[in-house]
Amino acid sequence: MPLRFFTATRTGEIQSRLTNDVGGVQGVVINTATTIVSNLSTVLSTIIAMAFISSLLTLISLGLLPLFLWITYKVGTIRRTTSKETQQSMAWSPPPSLLSIPTNRMFQDHGHQDPHDEPILQEGTHNSWNTVKRSRRYRH
Repeated sequence: MPLRFFTATRTGEIQSRLTNDVGGVQGVVINTATTIVSNLSTVLSTIIAMAFISSLLTLISLGLLPLFLWITYKVGTIRRTTSKETQQSMAWSPPPSLLSIPTNRMFQDHGHQDPHDEPILQEGTHNSWNTVKRSRRYRH
């Protein structure tokens, strides 16, 4: 961070940010370590139990494991790609409230419009649109 941040920010705020950041990282590390140990012990105990029950089925299961890991990897890659494309397409779309407003309404002076000429809005947005109209009217 630039030096200006530390000179312009109060000491208490900096300490609070550091404490919260360290606490957050500490919580993530502890939770992740606990989860890893728990999952490893579950997998190992399952493999041991399977070996005691049937060594042949254990070998078949472990032999098929790489196939299922590969399928999981491929599905994950496709999901990530699809998710990224969806996020990018949504980043370029206007918010739903603007989609319902006719374009001529977005650019006209709202202080001088006919009171009987109400904009077409989605259900539940009528009051918020009137609030926006009033706030724009008083800004002029």
